[in-house]
Amino acid sequence: MNLPAVCFAIPAMDELGTLEKTLECIARQDYRGKISVWVCVNGPYSDYETAYHDSFWQATEHKTNQQATDHKTDQQAIDHKTDQQAFDLETAADATSFDNITPEIRHAKMRILHNELLWNHLIQNPWNLDLHLIDRYSPDKAWREKQAGVGLARQHCIANLLPHASDDSILISMDADTLFHPDFVQEVVHCLQRHPHATAVNPPYYHPLSGDEAQDRAMLRYEIYLRCHLIQLLRIGSPYAFTALGSAIACRLSDYQKSGGYDSQQAGEDFYLLQKLAKMGKIALDCRAKVYPANRLSDRVPFGTGPAIKIFKEGIQGKYPIFSKKGYDAIAQSYQMLPALQQADVHTPLTNFLDETFPQKGGWDKLRKNYPGLANFTKAFHQKADGLRLFQFLKAFRLTTPSTDEENLQELWDMITEASHDNPPAPLPSPLRLDHLNAATLHLIRLELETFEERLRMRRE
Repeated sequence: MNLPAVCFAIPAMDELGTLEKTLECIARQDYRGKISVWVCVNGPYSDYETAYHDSFWQATEHKTNQQATDHKTDQQAIDHKTDQQAFDLETAADATSFDNITPEIRHAKMRILHNELLWNHLIQNPWNLDLHLIDRYSPDKAWREKQAGVGLARQHCIANLLPHASDDSILISMDADTLFHPDFVQEVVHCLQRHPHATAVNPPYYHPLSGDEAQDRAMLRYEIYLRCHLIQLLRIGSPYAFTALGSAIACRLSDYQKSGGYDSQQAGEDFYLLQKLAKMGKIALDCRAKVYPANRLSDRVPFGTGPAIKIFKEGIQGKYPIFSKKGYDAIAQSYQMLPALQQADVHTPLTNFLDETFPQKGGWDKLRKNYPGLANFTKAFHQKADGLRLFQFLKAFRLTTPSTDEENLQELWDMITEASHDNPPAPLPSPLRLDHLNAATLHLIRLELETFEERLRMRRE
């Protein structure tokens, strides 16, 4: 049996010291099929404007660096810097001069320096990988688009690898700060082989502890929010039961292309891709290998893991709430009423929300006419009431039916306890105040949620 080729697509911006560890994980894979790695080193052109103004061009207009085009091995192909590179380490060294500069200029200079140092390390390819580099960070190639960011970087990275891959190749979209065990690729491929009609694999994840109490508390609060949401979506049988992490998406390239691929959002591109793939078919959740995304603060994107950790660490409340079980029950009620809704209008909290917030000409009658039969109507309903709409509904439900994170976690905990009668979790602290719990206690809560989530993941398949 021929094993499918696997292509890693990794955007990297200011990832000096983290991407190298991710590449080491790829180099240690047990998989016997072909693995190629495509890295898009990227950054905004505004960094150069901030760091150097017009003097940057005067300092660099005659400087070149042919290192990337001259350096190739049998195991390596490097795609870019084939023309004049207007930035080199001599210029980058200017970034270490921080006398009398603002934090904004300091940040821009450091990001330029880190990207350049990263590039010069990558072209050495000490991992002996089939490594392809894409330059979108040097002055003549840095992003100038207003929406430039990780979504565009992922999109650009995959667009470059497509001509070198086949439709049955497996795409693994990976973050540049993620670790995984040597069996990861093999398990992803096996998962897709077990589910030939699945459009993607959403592997389980686990954020390692850092040893920093405040940061770990913030990370654990975010992960508890993610796990509570997924557990409830799995409980009600939602087709949008997945966790959107950029380091946990794999699919066949043919399905990626059919979906339309990544959008160019500055953040949330992983959620929207998984949502597109979920509308095409099932998302497989029973992968037996985890990813370990970095536990670190970040403000490079407007939302996601890094900003969420920052928000929790700063004590900002309400951004990532644990939603009430009653809100998910209201969604489940609509799912159960689909046979009736296919015949005539039925009022549920979710259908009322969709009608009031996102009214469409013709309403449900139009959907019935265009998608006759219960199976077609059900699929069309889920296209309309997608993962984003469900999240928006839960937020609206929370406003009309107020509840606290502690109440909602306790309600979920009671459900888990009842379902785990052979090995129930320990009771939650009483009185429960999430903001007052230390990292060790939050970690124990995380572990119980992770265990129950894994049970539901396997049961669904």
